[in-house]
Amino acid sequence: MVPFIKSSTPQELGKQGEAYARKYLLSKGYKILHQNWRYKHLEVDLIAKKENRIIFIEVKTRLSDISNVEELISANKERSLLQALNVYMAHNKEDVFCQIDLLLLRKNVTSFEVRHLQNAIGMH
Repeated sequence: MVPFIKSSTPQELGKQGEAYARKYLLSKGYKILHQNWRYKHLEVDLIAKKENRIIFIEVKTRLSDISNVEELISANKERSLLQALNVYMAHNKEDVFCQIDLLLLRKNVTSFEVRHLQNAIGMH
């Protein structure tokens, strides 16, 4: 289990959430390929592989409600994630399916509540 440290800034909360997300995904059989992948202005929190898929994962960590996805992911962020997917796949030339997942985390007293939305962006 990820050590639980009281966060005092949104950045610290985000780092805790990403650490928890990484462990969560590993426990579900994902192989983490990259954390905080960057290319120019594009950034993806986690890039993972499971079976024959590359999964681009945006992690959102909050202290409050995580049910309203529209408030957590802007249209600009969606476009940015789709651009990142295209750039990554063009550079890595893997012949696999890919998807963008959202991993929404709400910090509670001892851990995190997890809401994993698979294939959540751009693939509808």
